[in-house]
Amino acid sequence: LVAHAWGRAKLSAGDEILAAHRQESSELFSGGRSRDLSAEEREKRQKESTEKRTALRKKTEAKLETALEKDQLKRLGEIELQQQGVDGLASEPMVAALKLTKEQVEKIRSTVSTRDEEVRKLMGDLRGRGGPGAGGGPGGGGDFQAMREKTEKLRKEAGEKGLAVLSKEQREELDKLKGKTFELDRRALFGGRGNRPGG
Repeated sequence: LVAHAWGRAKLSAGDEILAAHRQESSELFSGGRSRDLSAEEREKRQKESTEKRTALRKKTEAKLETALEKDQLKRLGEIELQQQGVDGLASEPMVAALKLTKEQVEKIRSTVSTRDEEVRKLMGDLRGRGGPGAGGGPGGGGDFQAMREKTEKLRKEAGEKGLAVLSKEQREELDKLKGKTFELDRRALFGGRGNRPGG
């Protein structure tokens, strides 16, 4: 999402840095399915995934700090926060900035985990019918369109649940941190195979 938003925002520096970030991020999400794992194993995988994403984000941010001007870096951070949605709320910087309680963080992570599991089920069903990612061509356009709409609905519902966890003051602070709204057509994220349809 960050790399896609970067292109839309037309920030001139750091293209190679975000290309590397996109590649490494894609590799993080290429692991096996978790539907057959126990609740404890899924929680462990979710925690490991969050830690890896956090480490990758920090590494990328450190590189960007040397490639961007201060205003560009600030704007990119605002756009990233907007596009992350509920996923970004439980990150270390946001936990500190919004002063989230342990209970709030747990509720947000549970919301993300539930959404991701539902998305995996949708993708698994689509592959079972010979859709994208099944190795047999692009599959039926109708099935893919329906999956995309359902995924977008899950993303929206998860975002609403995540915001509901926050207090009025925390939501106001979050709006400030997001800055001016950046419009991104999320449908464009489904244009190629291998894209992650989650939020």
